[in-house]
Amino acid sequence: MSNFNFEQLKILYVDPNERAHTVVRTILSAMGIKKYNSLLDTAELFNELSRRPPDILITEYKLDEIDGLELIHRIRHDDKAPDHYLPVILLTGHTEKRVVAGARDAGVHHVLAKPISIQQFYSAIRWLVSNPVPFIQSGEYYGPDRRRKERPFDGDERRSSEAVADQAASDATEAADDASDQTASADQTDRDEAAPEQTPEQTPEQAAAAAD
Repeated sequence: MSNFNFEQLKILYVDPNERAHTVVRTILSAMGIKKYNSLLDTAELFNELSRRPPDILITEYKLDEIDGLELIHRIRHDDKAPDHYLPVILLTGHTEKRVVAGARDAGVHHVLAKPISIQQFYSAIRWLVSNPVPFIQSGEYYGPDRRRKERPFDGDERRSSEAVADQAASDATEAADDASDQTASADQTDRDEAAPEQTPEQTPEQAAAAAD
């Protein structure tokens, strides 16, 4: 779906919901991402990060013993974490202000809301790949520079996923219009068939002639 090659990109996804793994795997596969690994809990997470270091970690907020915010904080600060600079995406249905602000303070790169679309995923991952963010230490905060500005792609760099979405929206609109026209035509046909045949009104002279 894209002219951006993600084949060598390694993704690790942590979420206790097995159905969420199916959805995410399907979306990433459509984007050309083949190196995908997943965990249902955090018990072996740091070992997995050491054995098969991912390029991007995607995590849910609601996990098991810890939540996603604590997980991000540990990745940034824990001596056992193999990569303090690991790009992290929080993918969750919990988009309350405190969760989003907490994720930002913990050092997340992106917060994405469930249900996720392929266009949103593509935008976030392409941005991470194309725009490495410097890490800063500011007081207790350690993580990606939060002063960065995310700029959309313009002109020739417009995301192909946006073009696909635009075309899909256009097709959907045309389909809806066609369906509406067909429904209106069918309704008119039904009304015509249901209406009784009307006998043309006769003049007095015609009525008299008919009586004779």
